[in-house]
Amino acid sequence: MPARPLRGQARSTVPAPAARATPGKRLARKGAPPRHGFVSKAQWRFAFATDQPWAHSVAHKTPGGKKLRYDRLPTRKTAPSARTAR
Repeated sequence: MPARPLRGQARSTVPAPAARATPGKRLARKGAPPRHGFVSKAQWRFAFATDQPWAHSVAHKTPGGKKLRYDRLPTRKTAPSARTAR
């Protein structure tokens, strides 16, 4: 029976997966699926009002049909903070 590999040694000869393009940045919270699309109407309005280049593609990733996407979103994800409250 072969001996167990020591700490730090590779356990198999299978090559490791390729590194991500942006190392150190997690794609989603640990154990959570990645989020797609807008999460609130406030976020949607900000993106289009400030002409963000990614706004159109993110709008299409938002769940819902052609007319339902914006209507189904909550007004805000959470209560406004002291900084954003006017």
